[in-house]
Amino acid sequence: MKTDIKNANFLDDIEKMQDFRILTKKQFLQSYSYLTEQEYDNTAKAVQQWKPNQVKALSDSFARSTA
Repeated sequence: MKTDIKNANFLDDIEKMQDFRILTKKQFLQSYSYLTEQEYDNTAKAVQQWKPNQVKALSDSFARSTA
């Protein structure tokens, strides 16, 4: 099955999302060289559209996964 890069993101990958929060775009794309700039931009756009309670839930999920 072919992945639709136009809409692809990595919102469901906790490790990538942790790095997404702390790395610059350039650093992130160098670290995850198999991801495309489009996937990064799709993720950034989706995160910008989140409501505050969604951001808190993600932060809580990150905290649990690293504890």
